[in-house]
Amino acid sequence: MEWKDLFPEHKQPTMAEISEYIGGSSKELWVFLIRGMEIT
Repeated sequence: MEWKDLFPEHKQPTMAEISEYIGGSSKELWVFLIRGMEIT
């Protein structure tokens, strides 16, 4: 999976943009998962 799959019309978003886009109480979980995706 690549960034263009998640955000096809954008360049790679920042953590803040991703968190804002997802929002909600699960934001920290999403940030953790996204960071894991960046490492692999």
